[in-house]
Amino acid sequence: QEQHQEQQQVVYSTAVGDVDSGSGPPPPPPPSYNSNHAVLPHSAQQQQQQQQQQQQQNQQQQQQPAQTGQIPVARVFGACGKCGKEVSSPTDACQAMGSIYHSACFVCSCCGRELTGQTFYAVPSPTEGAPPTIYCAQDFLYTGFQQAAEKCSACGHMITDHILQALGRPFHPACFRCSVCQACLDGRPFTVDSVGSVFCVPDYHRVYAPRCGLCRLPITPETEDAQEVLRVVSMGKDFHPSCYRCQDCGLQLTNDSHRRCYPMLARGRSDQISLLCYGCRINRENR
Repeated sequence: QEQHQEQQQVVYSTAVGDVDSGSGPPPPPPPSYNSNHAVLPHSAQQQQQQQQQQQQQNQQQQQQPAQTGQIPVARVFGACGKCGKEVSSPTDACQAMGSIYHSACFVCSCCGRELTGQTFYAVPSPTEGAPPTIYCAQDFLYTGFQQAAEKCSACGHMITDHILQALGRPFHPACFRCSVCQACLDGRPFTVDSVGSVFCVPDYHRVYAPRCGLCRLPITPETEDAQEVLRVVSMGKDFHPSCYRCQDCGLQLTNDSHRRCYPMLARGRSDQISLLCYGCRINRENR
């Protein structure tokens, strides 16, 4: 094919060459015109220029829609290798094992954490044709253990060393913590509220303990290991034993006849009560 093109070039060059010598083949006939066709070119160079001009015009026509501000079709990067849906946002996707995944689809099969930008391990499936099992680096270290290995109820990772059993659930000792102060409760007393939240004893009382009717502070155990909380209940209110005193003379008030409380409403304040012994109550009334 290349040889045939070279022969055509020789013929064209002869037709436009010097013919004054009177020798050689006669010149070609003049170009003919047709109303349905363009003028035929006189040389291969002219034909090539015309083709280039036509290509430039085609390119300008193709570029015109973008120049006029038409919205391009949304770019789709491919189908997710797990769910099969389109991946259209590069910020919410990752590429692994020759496929594209949504970030929410490419997760550890053990703990469920997203692995975009993270180290992961792909373990081939024993079932032919099934996709590999994906693990994060932490869980991959434990895949050689039995399938029935316990998982921590707090972090979701496998427990391969010591297991702390609490509330009928397994925990890593370091994961069993107070929901308020985050202190580790391994080896420490703890308590649980009605919705299952775990507390150290001091924080539980700070949240749920009754408030003293006088000082407004929570009534808590004297020590963390104490099993009982001492309080005085009077007039529908709770009091610290140390706060349940006559506010005038400081006498410790009890149920004894000479130490009983004779409360008195503050003048102009129906919500404020003064704790008084009998003698101080009489003195205030006589003022």
